[in-house]
Amino acid sequence: MQQEMDFGESGLSEQAIVALLNEPARRAWPARPVRVTLTRNRISMISVRVPAHGPAHVRMHEAFRHAPRDVLLALRRYIRTRQRAAWREVGAYARSIAVAPTAAVPAPTGSAKGSAYDLEKIRREVNRSFFSGRVSCAIEWGRQQNGRRTRRRFALDFGSWHASRRLIRIHPLLDDPGVPEAFVRYIVFHEMLHAVVPPLRSGERVLAHPPQFRALERGYPDFKTMRAMTREILNAMLAKQTPCNPSFDSRTQKMSLRNTRESRK
Repeated sequence: MQQEMDFGESGLSEQAIVALLNEPARRAWPARPVRVTLTRNRISMISVRVPAHGPAHVRMHEAFRHAPRDVLLALRRYIRTRQRAAWREVGAYARSIAVAPTAAVPAPTGSAKGSAYDLEKIRREVNRSFFSGRVSCAIEWGRQQNGRRTRRRFALDFGSWHASRRLIRIHPLLDDPGVPEAFVRYIVFHEMLHAVVPPLRSGERVLAHPPQFRALERGYPDFKTMRAMTREILNAMLAKQTPCNPSFDSRTQKMSLRNTRESRK
């Protein structure tokens, strides 16, 4: 039985954030009503106004919908106590936000209909099962590509997420009846999850798979089995062979799912 995860395309709702910020605290901090406005301001990620009387007003970038609970609790603590340490925690998250450009979902230039699998059908099923049908994106089979050599190994990408176009591309070698459909569904889920959890900037690095992403991915049914298939299917693809009923002993080797990301502009 598949379990729907408790998140939507936009993460927490504005109402959920307001409810959290207005929850009574265990400590004897003075309670203050909080009003929240979500924005797409790329200059000011968050601002807090706490007047002498009446509710506090918080304007925050919509990426805070994906903020860890500890960050939102630190914001609540700051509103009630004005602790500098709490504000530093909130500010650190605000600085980590990598804002992607907003764009409508264009029609894919390639085809989602393959010889073995219909990606659009799989996308709709995954969207309904895990995202309540709220993720808006296009999907297509990518063009044939050769493997690429990295510093450590020869790698090949199963899929990629293009944020500015809200487009998923899946490697055409997965369009083969020898590749289990369950594995294709997992790859589609992985890429759709990028539409839900945006990347985080950590110093000069951009984390395509931040902790929240990893935590949600681990909730996928048969996650360990899917990860165990990765190496054998990858090796078969690199050798231009067709895997059949892949099996892999995850106790003896490590899995690695490599994905490219569109350059953040």
